[in-house]
Order: sequence, then structure tokens, then C-alpha cells
Amino acid sequence: MGNVLADCSRCDVCNAARLGIDPCELRTDASSGQQSSRLSGGGSAQRRAQGGAGQGAGRHDFHPADMTEADMLQEALRLSRLEAERARGGAAPGRSGPQSADEEEEVMAEVARKAQMQEEARERARLRAEQEAEYEESLRVDREREAEKALRQKEEEERRQREAAEEEARKREAEQLRAEAEEAERVRKEKVEATVADARSQLSPEPGASEPSRVQVLIRTPQGARLKRAFIGSDPVGQIYHYVNAEGGEALAGSEYRLVSSMPRAVFDDREATLEAAGLKGQCALLVEIIED
Repeated sequence: MGNVLADCSRCDVCNAARLGIDPCELRTDASSGQQSSRLSGGGSAQRRAQGGAGQGAGRHDFHPADMTEADMLQEALRLSRLEAERARGGAAPGRSGPQSADEEEEVMAEVARKAQMQEEARERARLRAEQEAEYEESLRVDREREAEKALRQKEEEERRQREAAEEEARKREAEQLRAEAEEAERVRKEKVEATVADARSQLSPEPGASEPSRVQVLIRTPQGARLKRAFIGSDPVGQIYHYVNAEGGEALAGSEYRLVSSMPRAVFDDREATLEAAGLKGQCALLVEIIED
């Protein structure tokens, strides 16, 4: 209660201006005699007689916040008496008449009630401040969560876009490789077909069994196939290559190879030489040997 009464700017009991009293009448002094004189009702007249200097000092030394709780209660009682007497119109300002114990108790109850109201108001203000602080903190947490959520969504969207771009790039690369492979296969087939067609067009007719220089050639391919045909001794070795290209299939027509004999080993890669000059007579067995890159 002392703190409430000391706050003169908020306490209606100590509001001298409202009662029409000179605020200097409420000045507190260190001297107990002056305090007693003020409470007895004759303090006003004595201070008026003190002179200009003392009067001016009293006005500037008015500090209700420095009053003790007992002083504040006494002032409250005195001001209550003044207000009651003025209401009755029977007392001069600055003087107090007798007041009953009930009236004093009523004044004290009023002071306590106002103090309680002020305390409740401060408590409500404190609760509002706490609630506002909690609300602001809740807003801050919500904003942070929303920011984190937005950041995660942005990162997830960027990741999906990046993965989609990578997948699209892989698809384009695979499509390009497939197209290149298809083009290479098309070119290879065209080359094989051209080789087979050229070989068949240049292959000489097979001689009959009564041909004196007839040479019977047996050819084994890497795939395990056996090719057999007769040639004339005066035919070039290239005729055997034409035969292999024409009848050996795409695997041989589209590959680089050479004809060899195993026992003894000999390589027949001079396609301009005749069979007779190359040593191929009678019945011969040849192998197709693929030339690796």
C-alpha cells in the first residue's frame, strides 16, 4: 500500500489540485514539529508567515514520493476531512474538525480499495504484456517454421527439377546413342549388301568335274560353317574371297578377314595371284581368319 500511496500522480486521495488545495501544503519536512503543525490544521497559516524565501523553497521541495506510509495515511485522512467539511460548507480550508472512527475507517477502506484496484490494474497490465510477449514469440516461431518449410519446399522443388533435367539429359543421350547405333547398323547392312552383291557379280562360274585344272576348295568359317566350291587353277585367289563374301553371310561380308591354311600354315592374301601360283591344287582346305582391329 505504501508504494501506491507514494505515487501521487495516480492516487486520487493525494490529488491536491482536485481538492483545490495548494500543493505546497502537502510538502514533507524533516522536522517532526513542522509535520505535526501541518496535521493540526494550522500549518498553512504558519507557512504563509515564513516569508517569501522560505515559501519559495517549500514549493520546490514538495516531494510526495518521499513521504512515509504513515504520513500518506495522515494526509489521506486530513484531505478526507477537508473534503467532507467543504461539502458541508462549515470549515475553512486548511482546518479539520473532529472526525469519527467510522469515518476514518471508511476513508481507510476507500484507500485500500483504490490500492487494490491499482494493484489489479497493474496485474492485468502485466498479464497483457506477458500474453503479448507470448503471442509475439508464437508469431516468431510460426514465421521461422514457415520460412523453414518454404526453404525445404524450394530445395525439394530444385532437387526434382535437377533430377528431371538429368533424366531428360540421359534420355536424350540414350536416344542419340540409339540413333547413332541404328545409323551405324544401317550403314553396315548397306555395306554388307553392296559387298555381297559385288561378290556375286564378279564370281566366275564353277567349272565342271571334267575340267583338267579344276581345284576343289573346302573353307571353314569362324562360325563353324563349311563352304565348298570348285575353281580353275588360273582363277585369281580373289575368286575364293568373292565366294566367301557371297555365301559366308553378313558376319563375313561385313568383316575384314584373310584365308589361311593350317598345315603347313600359309596366308593367301594376294588376291591377284592365281590359285596355281599360290600353290592351291587338287583339293585344298582353307580357314577364314578374322583380322582384329
